[in-house]
Amino acid sequence: MLKARAVEHCGEESGRLSKPGQEKPLIQTAMDGKQMRGTLGHQSSEQPPVHLLCLYECQSGIVLAQRGVRSKENEISAAAALLHPALVKGRIISADAMHTQAKWCAAVERYGGYYLLIAKLNQPQLYEDLRDFFEEEDAPRQQWQYAKSVQKGHGRLEIRELWSSTLMNDWFEPQWAGVAQVFRLRRHTTHQKDGKVREEIVYGLTNLPPRLANAARLLQLQQAHWCIENRLHYRRDVTMGEDASQVRLAGAPAALAALNGGVLAMMDWLQVNNVASAMRHFCAQPREALQLLCGKLSR
Repeated sequence: MLKARAVEHCGEESGRLSKPGQEKPLIQTAMDGKQMRGTLGHQSSEQPPVHLLCLYECQSGIVLAQRGVRSKENEISAAAALLHPALVKGRIISADAMHTQAKWCAAVERYGGYYLLIAKLNQPQLYEDLRDFFEEEDAPRQQWQYAKSVQKGHGRLEIRELWSSTLMNDWFEPQWAGVAQVFRLRRHTTHQKDGKVREEIVYGLTNLPPRLANAARLLQLQQAHWCIENRLHYRRDVTMGEDASQVRLAGAPAALAALNGGVLAMMDWLQVNNVASAMRHFCAQPREALQLLCGKLSR
């Protein structure tokens, strides 16, 4: 799929993704974990519960890597095992607040990648410093950047606003390797049916400098991170039936998850809007499915 995308983008010069002297575009990769619920509640060495942590390329929909979280570890330690230069260099790795860890950020920086993380109460000092900085009434806001987006759909109106600043870099640099910006993100949601309003404010940090990601770009990246939930985890659970699956033999659930991720990436490549309908079509037309898998990939 990566080769097919390169050919589509560059034609005959598929090995050249950017013009001479032009910086290669940074690719966003979201990291998140998922519990396979069908494997829970079966205490057996041959049927352990399965919790997978994966790296998901937001643009292509490809799962670059996945790793099982072992019984005596958590996602934080499993995430360190996913960090490899080939998976990190030139990529923007976004993750939830659990992975806002100084050692993890240092590894991403060392391997030539960029981190984009949220600060919550699991890092109380970081959270308090960011909150105090952005909420201070006399803060020098003329040096901040600002971006706003408005989205309407699914019965709600959502307004997102993001403020970013470089003024805290020197303060955070001793602990957070390469930090280049901090930001404040405000989400204001109005449900049109009953008029209920929900507001959420979160803070974050990144080693992406403003020349690579201004406030508007940071806002876009934050929203794109949720592709891993909406386009991968949800569709695997609901459309592919992972939550209802009773396959539990050791190794099999992870293998099926990898296959399901590959199918969804293929559907995204084909620009399929209704995955369930496409699955029924290929079940009825297996020759088309084989041709798609074994032939030259194009659309």
